[in-house]
Amino acid sequence: MSKRIFYFGIVISFFLVSCTKDAEFISKPYPIIQTQDVTQIDSSGATFNGDFIDLGYSPILEYGFVFSIDEPSLENSDSLIVNMNASVGEFSQSISEKLAGNIAYNVKAYAKTDSNIIYGNNVEFLSQGSTYNPWDFLFQFHIYGWGFLHGNSNNEVGFILFPSEDFYLIYPDINLVIKKQNIPIDGNSGTVYASFCLDNYLYVLTNHSTKVLQYNVENDQWVMLGPRPFGPNAITGFFGFSIDNIGYFLGRENFYSYNQSTDTWTKLSDLPSNYIFAAEVIDNKVYVLADNNKIWVFDPGLNTWVQESEYPGEWKGEIISLSDSENLYLGLSYYEYSSYGDASQDFWRYSINTKTWERIDDFPIKHSQKDLFTFKIGDFRYVGYRISMYDYNVWTFSGVENAD
Repeated sequence: MSKRIFYFGIVISFFLVSCTKDAEFISKPYPIIQTQDVTQIDSSGATFNGDFIDLGYSPILEYGFVFSIDEPSLENSDSLIVNMNASVGEFSQSISEKLAGNIAYNVKAYAKTDSNIIYGNNVEFLSQGSTYNPWDFLFQFHIYGWGFLHGNSNNEVGFILFPSEDFYLIYPDINLVIKKQNIPIDGNSGTVYASFCLDNYLYVLTNHSTKVLQYNVENDQWVMLGPRPFGPNAITGFFGFSIDNIGYFLGRENFYSYNQSTDTWTKLSDLPSNYIFAAEVIDNKVYVLADNNKIWVFDPGLNTWVQESEYPGEWKGEIISLSDSENLYLGLSYYEYSSYGDASQDFWRYSINTKTWERIDDFPIKHSQKDLFTFKIGDFRYVGYRISMYDYNVWTFSGVENAD
């Protein structure tokens, strides 16, 4: 009996030694890495966390985190590199940029060796924004209307106008959209609006008529004013704005100012360009993106145009423009038809003081390229677009601090 036990012990010992040698032989050359829950999530950013279970035996050249709204990877996502030597155990890195607010992100820890990129598991979290990212998703709403949607505001409430004559007020501070009286104009699928606000009135012009409409926000009434002294305009380049309670209409063929107290129009110097893609008022001057990405500046006091700069961003034919007291913002360029390709996500800031461009954090997603509109209330700018037949997304743009 004891002899049998002895032989059995030898067999077990041999088996254990063999298993140990086999385990050592198949030890992986690459690290084993895990992604842990994201912590310290607030409006200033978040902290990404990971854990090296094993370092493997190939040198780790780089490690950190990749994050994206979609499936993250180094090829198609933002990355955050940890500048410390890798060691077994937990590691973390805080982020204060590139995270938009109210958006779900995916994050993965990663490590690179000379021959492999190893990713950890995916972790999803709801971002509350970051210090150096100006974008926050606001809300989604459902409205009816068709055609080239137009947006504006009187700095208290936003306006949404459809060529179908549907008209809405939007209150972004309470995520509310209200249907109002239809626009009393014979709109069609080719109708394009321009508008400006004076006092508590919205003035509306179209590209196919000399009619001028006035909307009273307080009593929800439309009034037809006298016809403007210039005819219909081409669709390309059709903008309205106001400076010191004087309204302005800028078109491809005409540039006029409007005085509401006298109900009169005054002809101004035309822009020396064939196409107009964006127009913003900054410090009582008009900044226009025109042919060949040129930036032109109009001074109302001098009634003159000066070519000042050139837009450096990606260009696809249409563009989003915003502004604050010292900066012009341009980007998210897109095609008129989404079948031509995706919209760009780059966004640029032009300082009117230094006359320099800076690329700031990208828009976090590729927008739909359908029925885009913008407006401003207080310190916030709003960008909206259609995502389905009757559904729209609205984002806030709050400007951005300089990360330097």
